[in-house]
Amino acid sequence: PESRVRWLLAVFVAETELVPWHEVPQDDAAPGAGGLVVSLHTANATFLPGVPYTARLRATNPAGLSRFGQSVPFYLDTSPPVVMWFLFGTAAAQAKCVLLGEKLHAEWAF
Repeated sequence: PESRVRWLLAVFVAETELVPWHEVPQDDAAPGAGGLVVSLHTANATFLPGVPYTARLRATNPAGLSRFGQSVPFYLDTSPPVVMWFLFGTAAAQAKCVLLGEKLHAEWAF
């Protein structure tokens, strides 16, 4: 970011501010694949699964002029990961387990 520009970041659900605007310390910004990577920490915020959230960025120059940008909506997924298969054992003996719907299929090889 430009050194004289003030950067602020917030998280919204619809048009409601969920995580208030936080100053983005420019020393904490790191180059990322598509721009900058910054951390945003908050407490006492309730995130619900299946609800669209957006991150919004506000940049303000010394003259007080601001520009806004926002992310595409993102969703919180609280469901546990699904194990489709796993492999365990040694080079001499291995077992492979595959989860097919509600059934677990296991194969052993020696």
